[in-house]
Amino acid sequence: MDILKFSLLGVAIVFAIVFTKQVKPEFAVLITIAGSIVMLAYILGFFGQIVSVYNSLILRTGVDQGYFTILLKAIAVAYLVEFASGICKDSGNTSISDKIVLAGKVSILILSIPLVETIFDLISDIL
Repeated sequence: MDILKFSLLGVAIVFAIVFTKQVKPEFAVLITIAGSIVMLAYILGFFGQIVSVYNSLILRTGVDQGYFTILLKAIAVAYLVEFASGICKDSGNTSISDKIVLAGKVSILILSIPLVETIFDLISDIL
């Protein structure tokens, strides 16, 4: 990831938000959302590399692919929740942000159920 380009993009978006707040404050939130989506799209371009590394790990370790899929889904939920929560906080909606975080935690908990079941099965087999 070219962090310099990404950082400059972020700074440019912040400048646009600051200038817009002075002229039309109601558009600042829209620029925040649009800028965040552009930045997210830039980041999503790198997920192909991450998935290929995970596929390589799956092949080398012989671990069930389902476990890595659960891990990737949980990470994706965490990033998405952080992204959406940040936009809500930036727009002054802390209450909605908190609900998004709660929903993300519940989603990750639900995603982890198969892993917890497997761990309990292993423990019961050992005992």
